[in-house]
Amino acid sequence: ALIIASAKGLQKSVRLLLGMENVDLLVATNQGKTALHYAAGRGHAEVVSLLLNYSRERESRESSPKGERGVSVEGDEKDRGPADGKSQTPAVSRPLLSMIRAKDRNGCTPLFSASCHGHTDALRRLLAHKANAEAHGTSGNVDASAL
Repeated sequence: ALIIASAKGLQKSVRLLLGMENVDLLVATNQGKTALHYAAGRGHAEVVSLLLNYSRERESRESSPKGERGVSVEGDEKDRGPADGKSQTPAVSRPLLSMIRAKDRNGCTPLFSASCHGHTDALRRLLAHKANAEAHGTSGNVDASAL
């Protein structure tokens, strides 16, 4: 249901579905496309934001009681703060990175899908959540010139 609502850009339905318990944002179709793939690839920038913000907020709620934010992905230095640990931007959570970097059967990420179809608002929102601008699909690199 979340994939269908995201693909159609149904913001109210997406909000309702995200309010349910145990929402899995990494559920994919048999082509390997997630709700984020469809929202980004069809230019539904508001739905892209809803999905990304939900993932970030859920990680924040599930973090430790001490208020630690996010869990950086091991070995991915560009997603971590400076070595001194004084980053002003919280680390990107593992679930959020998994959703942003998910590849469909053709190896395309949500960022690549948005780029292929010229959806600059969706591109900007993905990049603001640390989507990898070097990500590519089978036909080449993301077209950042549209930004």
